[in-house]
Amino acid sequence: MFRNRLHGKTTVRTRAKNGIKKAIAPIIILTLTCSGGCAVKMKKAAIDLNKSHFASYHIGNSLTWDMQPLGLAELARQRNYEHETGYHIECGKPLKHIWNNPKSTCVAPVKKFGYFDDALPNHSWDLVSIQPYSGDSTLLDDEEVILKMIKLAQGNPKNKNTRFYIYAAWPKRGNYQTKWTTDVSENDRAATVLAREYFKHLIERVRSRTTAQVFMIPVGEVLYELDKKLKAGEVPGYTSVDQMYRDTNHLSLDIGRFTAATTTFVTVYGSDPIGIVQPAMYYGEQGAQFTPEVYTAIYSTVRDVVFNSPYTGVSVR
Repeated sequence: MFRNRLHGKTTVRTRAKNGIKKAIAPIIILTLTCSGGCAVKMKKAAIDLNKSHFASYHIGNSLTWDMQPLGLAELARQRNYEHETGYHIECGKPLKHIWNNPKSTCVAPVKKFGYFDDALPNHSWDLVSIQPYSGDSTLLDDEEVILKMIKLAQGNPKNKNTRFYIYAAWPKRGNYQTKWTTDVSENDRAATVLAREYFKHLIERVRSRTTAQVFMIPVGEVLYELDKKLKAGEVPGYTSVDQMYRDTNHLSLDIGRFTAATTTFVTVYGSDPIGIVQPAMYYGEQGAQFTPEVYTAIYSTVRDVVFNSPYTGVSVR
C-alpha cells in the first residue's frame, strides 16, 4: 500500500480484489458528486429529523438478517442519527409461520425488546419492516399477517404514526432478470414468490385495508437494476449480480449485504446515499472498503430505484 499527502487529504492505493480495497479510502467521499442535486423531499413517510433518536423493528428470516439491522444503525450514525434496532428473525420461514410461532427464532432477539409479540405493542417504533418469504404461504397469508402485525403495533397509541415497510427481498441466485420480472397472478391463492409483481400486488392489497402508512423497501428491485450494470461491464471484476450472493439464497457478506442495508437506510431516512461507507464492524472484512466503482454503482442504483418508486414514499425535490 502507498500513502501520500495531497492538498491536506490522504489518498490510498491498494490492490483491489472483487471490488474491495483493504484500506479506508476517504477520497471516495470527496470526489463523488450527486447528479441532479442531493436534496430530497419525503411524502407521507417522512421521519421527523428533528428527533434525536429513532427506533425500528425488523421481522423476517435470514434475508432480513442479511440487511444486518445493527449495521443499519451504524449507517444512520454516519449521518449523525441515533438509531436503535430490534428484530425477530426465524430462518427459512414465511410470515405465516412466524405469526403462529411468536417465541421461535434462529437469532436471539434484542433483550430490551424481545420477540415481535412483545416488542410491537409494548414499545414505540418509528418504523417496522416485515419480510414475506416463499414456502407454505400465499398472497392472502402474507396480506393477513402484515395487517395483524400492524394492528398489534398500533394497539399502542404511541405507534399511531409508525411507518410499516414491506421488505421486498430477492429471488434465488441465477437468471435474476427472468425471476424478478416473472408474471404473478393477483389472487388469494397465489404462492408467495420473491418477484416484482408479487410485491406490487401485496402492498396494494395491504394499503387498501388499512389507514396505516405502508411502504416498501425495494432491495430486490435494486439488485435487478444493479445486475444490468454489472452485465454491461460498468463495475470492474463483476459480470452479474450472482457474484453478490454467498449461496443460493443469501447475499455476500460484503457488497451484497451493504447494498441491502443502504437501500433500507435511504428508503426510511429519505437520505441520499452518496458518502455512506462500510462501517468498521459490518458488511465485510474489518478495515476493508469497496472500490470507487462499486460505491458509485450502489449509490446511483439505490438512489434511482428508491427515489423513483411509487411505493417507497421518497421522491426527488
